Amino acid sequence: MCKANEENERIKRRYLQYLKVAKRKNASTVLKAAEGMLRFEASTNYAIF
Repeated sequence: MCKANEENERIKRRYLQYLKVAKRKNASTVLKAAEGMLRFEASTNYAIF
């Protein structure tokens, strides 16, 4: 497995917090969004966003 990119991790964390707090999304929705981002990162070979 590839080492996580720090910049991407910060962006993902801020976006997931935004979904949870500002958009008031359910925890399962936030989890699905995180899974989708992980699949996207894997498909781009963990390139910077």
